[in-house]
Amino acid sequence: MSKDQLSDMDFDFAKPTDKSQVKALHPWATFYHVYSAESKDEGLPLLDMNGTELGPQLSERDFCKAAIEGTVRVVNAGGGGALYNFVGRGGESQCDCSPYAPHLPDHVKEGLGRTRWGISGGPFGTGAEGMVLVPFRSIAVDPQYIPYKSVIYIPSARGSELTLPSGRRVRHDGYVYAADSGEAIKDNHIDVFCGVSDKPFGSFITSNATGTFDAFLIEDDDVATKLAALHRNPGSTQ
Repeated sequence: MSKDQLSDMDFDFAKPTDKSQVKALHPWATFYHVYSAESKDEGLPLLDMNGTELGPQLSERDFCKAAIEGTVRVVNAGGGGALYNFVGRGGESQCDCSPYAPHLPDHVKEGLGRTRWGISGGPFGTGAEGMVLVPFRSIAVDPQYIPYKSVIYIPSARGSELTLPSGRRVRHDGYVYAADSGEAIKDNHIDVFCGVSDKPFGSFITSNATGTFDAFLIEDDDVATKLAALHRNPGSTQ
């Protein structure tokens, strides 16, 4: 899917039938987004897994905030830029990111300064197994709790107002797709991808482990096929 297609997609799936709701879940939710930053003449370089500089340099704050989100759009002085994704952890830390991530577990905070990057394979970022991230559709999961490529229906998300990257206003139909993971995403914790928006949508995203809500694992071939197509990397053969 192109950026334009993902920016202006529809949210018009019908409510699931009782028969399609094969498993009840009780997750809690946080959210994440594409972080935006300006490249600096003097800053922390984005490095690949071999330690090679990719070009952009970020302030310590921007580097750490980008590492927390896992995707960063870097704009250079000329107005151009590129999208970079988390690809792993390197051996040497470039900075201490703990002041920027007081809410994260210690083992995650300690690794943020070792974040390594690559050019994104999707217009809004790349998730697990090479899937592209789709605003308001993709969620990061613990695959032991929710397998990748699962369709999840969240009743309390249905009807939530969204502003798509294109600027069009729509209401969410409640369906999301397990397309990503994260070091801090364990057990019944899910992380909802909000694209370029740094605001959550829907009252179900409380960023609090006590804020669980009802959700359902769905088996619906039509919905699954369409959501899989949205998340398919154009360069993938699967």
